[in-house]
Amino acid sequence: MKKLFAMLLAIIVVISLTACGTSGNESTKENEAGTKQEKTSEDSKAKWPGSKTVNIIVPYGAGGDTDFNARLLATKLTEKTGANFIVTNVNGNAGATGSIEAKNAANDGTTILFHHTAFLINNIYGSTDFLFDNAFDFSCVVGRSAGNIITMNANLGIKTLDDLIKYTKEHPNELKFTANTGATTHATALFLQQIGCEIQLVDAGSASERIGALLGGHVDIIDNAIGTIKDYLATGELVAICSDSDIQNPLLMKDYGIGIGKDQGYDIGLPFIYFCAFPYGTDPEIVETFSALCKDIIENDKDYQDQLAQAYCQEPFYYDTKEGYKVMMDAYEKLKGLDFGNK
Repeated sequence: MKKLFAMLLAIIVVISLTACGTSGNESTKENEAGTKQEKTSEDSKAKWPGSKTVNIIVPYGAGGDTDFNARLLATKLTEKTGANFIVTNVNGNAGATGSIEAKNAANDGTTILFHHTAFLINNIYGSTDFLFDNAFDFSCVVGRSAGNIITMNANLGIKTLDDLIKYTKEHPNELKFTANTGATTHATALFLQQIGCEIQLVDAGSASERIGALLGGHVDIIDNAIGTIKDYLATGELVAICSDSDIQNPLLMKDYGIGIGKDQGYDIGLPFIYFCAFPYGTDPEIVETFSALCKDIIENDKDYQDQLAQAYCQEPFYYDTKEGYKVMMDAYEKLKGLDFGNK
């Protein structure tokens, strides 16, 4: 009897030890699996963009200054990371159509909106009902335009803002100014009206379409980037009145002698800033990684800097997430004071 009891007790002890050992192993495996999963997640973030194709949405047609800036940056990002950064043009509604498409894209780091100050005007005008909060995760400011150039046919003999104000008072609403409704050119037209230019606003589409309309005599004043008009300035067909920027651009002044409105006594300056943002809810580490990549390219890539200067008289310009967001919202406050005719 005693022998039987001892055998049973031994069996129970063995079973208990086996169970404990199995439980310990399972616990160890679970811990190892958890650690491995966390490490994989961390590695995934650290390696962004990895093998992913990243789509940069430009809410305007190909060939303009925004498209050029985005494509140049995309090329440099591809070179730097080995990933495929592509640009998709989603034109329509003064930039609003592209913004909406980017906003509704997956927030997995594969979509970036490349836009500028018109993003703010879209909201003020009513083309969109969002800014950054709850719609985008703002990443960084990646450029500042030298400013669009208020440009006219040379045959009118108008060379300054004073000339323009005087002429339009003598011929009210005779001159047609091309403005993309709800975008930056619309804001420039409103600034001109504020200083006494009695001009008629007409919508003439993209930058290239505005050039065609001006050369064809269908409109009288356009507001275009230097890259689209410099050949016509050289031939004397067109004349530059001034830049619509709020800051002086030394390259624009040095190469073309074009200053800003303040030089002529009129504050018509528009802060024209390019920025990048991800769909709301994108991993903050991805947003920060992208910003750091842009900073390195903008501040250190000589070829990038040279191409900007040659094409659009732009100087390298970068602000991180915090600084860039503040600059954009300061611009928003200035633009809110304009009457876009939608109130």
